[in-house]
Amino acid sequence: MNSEPGPKKGFTLIEVIVTMMIVTMAGLAVFTFLRGTVTRSGEAVSLVRDLAGLRKPMEEISAAYHDYLLRAGSSGNDTAWNACKGDFRNIKTDYEEEGGEITLEIEDVSDDFGASDFEMLKVTAGKGEQTLAAFFSE
Repeated sequence: MNSEPGPKKGFTLIEVIVTMMIVTMAGLAVFTFLRGTVTRSGEAVSLVRDLAGLRKPMEEISAAYHDYLLRAGSSGNDTAWNACKGDFRNIKTDYEEEGGEITLEIEDVSDDFGASDFEMLKVTAGKGEQTLAAFFSE
């Protein structure tokens, strides 16, 4: 027979059960903590998607303003400015008619800046919780 006196190698059943309980409790704690994090991670994706959706209307409005600057030249031209405001309103109407989630607001804020010799417009685009605003002056 091969019975050697001395310490035996391996783990007892009690040691294995206690280790499994500790690992299970630690895993449960980590899972509970990460569950809320994973759930909220979709919020960031939604915010970025909404912000990306606002890019197109703001680019269209900026392009209309750029066209105004080219038409008006350095002298300033009321006809060109009125055409630019009309373009802004047309873009707004297009997005309203699409029935989409994007809202556009065009507001005259000249008085807020004490501007009596020129007109200033604030254009605000919104989608979901995101909002972009830009100022355009005559």
